[in-house]
This record gives sequence, structure tokens and C-alpha cells, in this order.
Amino acid sequence: MAKNQGHRVIKWLFATGSVLAIFLVLTGVASATYHDRVLPNTYLLGKNFAGAREAEVKRYFIENPPYVTGTVNFSLEGDTQNATPEELGVRVDVDKSIEKLFIQNRIWQTPIVTPRGLTSFLGQKVTLQPTFGMEEEVFENKLREMFKEKEGEPVNATIAVENDEVVVRDEEPGYAVNTSEAQENLMPYLPGGRIPVIALTLKTVEAQVKAEDLESSKELLARQISGPISIANNYRVLATADLATIVGWLDQEALSNQQVKVKEEQMKDWLDKNIVKKVATASRPRLVSATDESVVIDPGRAGTTVDATKLARDVENAINTNPQERVIRLAVTTIEPETKKVAPGYTLGRYPGKYLEVDLSKQMLYQIEGDVLVGSRRVSTGKWSMPTPKGEYFINNKVGRAYSSRYNLFMPYWMAFIGSSYGIHELPEWSNGAKEGQSHLGTPVSHGCIRLGVGDAAAVYEWTDIGTPLIIH
Repeated sequence: MAKNQGHRVIKWLFATGSVLAIFLVLTGVASATYHDRVLPNTYLLGKNFAGAREAEVKRYFIENPPYVTGTVNFSLEGDTQNATPEELGVRVDVDKSIEKLFIQNRIWQTPIVTPRGLTSFLGQKVTLQPTFGMEEEVFENKLREMFKEKEGEPVNATIAVENDEVVVRDEEPGYAVNTSEAQENLMPYLPGGRIPVIALTLKTVEAQVKAEDLESSKELLARQISGPISIANNYRVLATADLATIVGWLDQEALSNQQVKVKEEQMKDWLDKNIVKKVATASRPRLVSATDESVVIDPGRAGTTVDATKLARDVENAINTNPQERVIRLAVTTIEPETKKVAPGYTLGRYPGKYLEVDLSKQMLYQIEGDVLVGSRRVSTGKWSMPTPKGEYFINNKVGRAYSSRYNLFMPYWMAFIGSSYGIHELPEWSNGAKEGQSHLGTPVSHGCIRLGVGDAAAVYEWTDIGTPLIIH
């Protein structure tokens, strides 16, 4: 009995040893044969890479770069938006996915094949899920773009003025999409491909400057600026910067560090608008005849200029030093007009572009563009009882053929310069078909308008734009 039992044990050990030996032989052969290859029946992204070496797999993905299809839905406070994985910066991490191919069903990342790995030699299919990566900056920017209406930037505490008193306005927190949480919730679903709606939350973004940070700065500023600053010219106050305006010029970040620093651009903008543009005036050149310089056509006009740089420096100095005298005297310089020689009857360079000039004494109209005389035309202006008004005007309307019900006549090539009452036009045509003769040109016989001859009127009409200046003298 004992002898038979011993035989059975020996047989069992022999059978077990034989199976183990066969397993080890198969494992050794498989491990040696596929030590640098993908095991049989191993699939990744729908392709069987059985027997492929790493270089072959990498070349395949270079030629066939993987991409992620479909859309991902997100919800935030009742609002649902979607985006493609590409828009979210989601991609297949090719290198890590390839690494999976060569360590799958092997022992501790060695070439030794596991028993489960041997089943792939028997036709067992192994399907691997790719490893996904994400460009975090792209992901964050896309989510914030989709839900930008839900977000809000934090507002720092600021020093301001209320009822002529320096106060601290409290900070306000901001809100931003919690993109880190969204990424953590999304990534686990990517390998499976079935992604539910990803619920988003908002995170609070604290303001960088808190009200308590500004209390000491408020006290400093209350001592530093004792009142408004006025700018005067010859003891006449032109403008006053009140306490609120002055505090508005100050750098809030510097204030949080108990420093009084002026934002020069904002201060200069205020000074330019309220002082410089109101005081500074352009000079008008003194015009004399080119043929006789003793003949003054236009005496010109002196201009004034303000030293804006000095003004800004004086105001900033008043803020920094807090003087008892809080009135700054404006330095205004007179600009004498330059003398220009011009041809009698018209002035070149009065405007940079096109303009018309009419000399009533010579009964001439001049077309001028900058410093160039374009054309001279004889005209007929208003008779002594209905004179053409002198002054500077602009062409405000153009009509190819206007009708005057008052005088029952037609006025070709009409260009109005005072409402619709006065204009430049061709010699009129009466209702019976008669046209005023060319012989009247050079003689003031009109009802106040400026009449041009046939041909001249059309040329001036085509050359002149609405808004063209007109000088009559």
C-alpha cells in the first residue's frame, strides 16, 4: 500500500515537473524571441502590432499620428458648453502608449513573458487603451473662454475720496473656472471613450490688495495732500484739481507700499484737456504782398503756448511736497506771427488741403491746394444793395442743378456755403430758358451769390468737396 502511494507521488512530481519544464521552455523561447518585440495579438488604437520592434511602432505613429475624436460636454451653473478634444489640448501620449506595448504581460518591465502573456501565442487578443496627455494651458484657456461670462476678475482695495475725505474702498473677490478639478474629473474617462457631462465649479480668486493693507497708506495720504491744487494765469484760476482728481492720478500699487507716486500719463491728460488746450492758441501768419511788402493783406495774430512739461512738473512737485500755497502760476509764452509773402488777392498755405478764396474787389475766385494755386476764375458777386457776405465758410451742400423759387431761376452746379441762401453756381437760367450772359462776369450784379461762367462752374464743382473751406474778402 505504501509502495503504491509512493509511485503515485513520483508520477505526480514527474508530471508537474514536466509541465513546469514545458512552461519554462515556452516562457524562455517566447521571452527570447520577443525580448524587443510586441507580443502576438496585441492591439493599440485598432492596430495589431504583433512582432513589431519599437522603431517600427514609432515610424507607424509618425506616419499615422493619432487624434481624439468626439466632443466633451461641460456644465456650469446651468450653462452647458462643448468642445472637441483638440480644442481642449487633449492628445494621445504616443511615447507612453508605445511603452505600454512593450511592458504589457511581462514581469516587472523585463523581457520575461507572464503566463497570461503566453495566452497571446494561443490567439488570445490583448487590446490596450492609449495613454492620454493634456496641454494644461490650452485646456485652461478653452474652459475660461467658454465660460467667461461666469468668471469675474478680483477688484483690489483702493484709496479713494468720498465727500472730500480719503477713504479705503473694500476689495472684491473674483471667480474663475476650477480647471484643475475639471482636468482631474475628465482624464479617467478618456481611455474608455464614453465621457459624461463634466460638472464644473468656480473657485474664488482673492484680490491681491486687501482693505487692511491700505489703512496706513490712507493715513499717509490724508496728511500728504491737504487740499485741491489750482492752476492760474495772471491770478485768474483756469482749473482746479480737487482731492478726488489728485488721488485718481496716484498709483494704487505704490500706495499699498505707502509711497505716493503720480501716474504721469493720466495727470498730463487732465492738464492737457483742462489747461493746455484752453490756453494755447495757434498764431496766424502776417500776410504781405509779394510785390510790395509794405502792403499788409492780413496783420495776422499772435499765438500763445504753454510749457506743458514744466506745468506737469510743478503739479507733481506740489503733490509730493504739499506746500501751503496750492496755486500754480501758469507759464504762458506769446508766439509772434511769422510773415508770409503772398500774391495779391489770395493767400497760399492758409489750409493744408483744398480751399477756395474769393477777392470781391477783383471779382476773382481762386482754387488753392496747400501752397499751390490750382486755378483762377472770374466771377460776379453780389451787387451793392445785396452784397456777398465776407468771412470764412465751408461748402455745406452740392446740387447739380438747384432752383430758386424766390427768383424763379435755375442755378447749375450749386454749392451752398451759408445754409441754402448763399452759394457758388454757374450763370443762372431763367424759367423762360434765357441764360445770363458771360459779359456780367467781373461785375458785381448777383443777388449775393458767387456766379461762375460756363465751363468754369463745372470745373470748380467737380474739384470742390463738401467741407471745403471758403474765404471771402
